[in-house]
Amino acid sequence: MWNDGLFILWQHITHLFYQDMENGLKLSPRLTFKHINITSFSAMCVNLAAQVLSSSVAAVIKTYSPPDTAATVKLCEMMDSFFDCLNVRSTFEHQRKRKPFLAPYTSRQDARFQWLESDFLGYLREWQQGIQNRPGDFTQNVWNKMFLSWQNI
Repeated sequence: MWNDGLFILWQHITHLFYQDMENGLKLSPRLTFKHINITSFSAMCVNLAAQVLSSSVAAVIKTYSPPDTAATVKLCEMMDSFFDCLNVRSTFEHQRKRKPFLAPYTSRQDARFQWLESDFLGYLREWQQGIQNRPGDFTQNVWNKMFLSWQNI
């Protein structure tokens, strides 16, 4: 995929995983071979996607990878916050995990609704607009691979 002049590559995640395997100290202990070696069954496991597209993975990539991974980091951060907005299930989990987006919704004026409308959907709109404005002679198949698939939207 491609966003804001940078590639969003699965290789950024796999590179992190294999570097962790080589080192004695794991920076991303939750990532396992099941997360990296995707099968037709594991592709349907939301928990694996949520663990890969997480703020902890984004932080490690941001800290230890070159600057050209910034688009992958941004996608991980945005998806982590999006998943948190959808997974509110406890009144205290947000305090224990230190993730404010996991707090229970208390009103219709919750700031997360504004974040979803302006920041998250804005991120997706800007990404799609950037692809549409990208110069080059690309086939429809190549254009489709620069953004999320229609099944994911």
